Amino acid sequence: MAALIRKSVFLASLLLLLLAAAVWASGDGDGGASEELTVEEEFERWMVLHERKYEDESEKEKRFEIYKKNKEYVESFNRAGNHTYTLGINAFSDLTNEEFADMYLSKNVCF
Repeated sequence: MAALIRKSVFLASLLLLLLAAAVWASGDGDGGASEELTVEEEFERWMVLHERKYEDESEKEKRFEIYKKNKEYVESFNRAGNHTYTLGINAFSDLTNEEFADMYLSKNVCF
């Protein structure tokens, strides 16, 4: 009888633990309250994540405007929903297409 009670208590405890883990994993870590960030706050977090530091405020403002345009493009593309993939913000989100091509794509293509 005692073994049956211990087993029931163990299973109930395990179930509660799994339920708590599921609730925690489904939330954003702040008790369920959603955190709406401004684009400026997102950019500041992105800068920290990707260790970006700019020479001065004018360069930072320029990079922010590029980031904002790229973010708008990503959101528009994903909202359209007519692709088998989605786009996202990444380490290159403060670059224009031309800057990215100049820095990372080969200029010597042979056919």
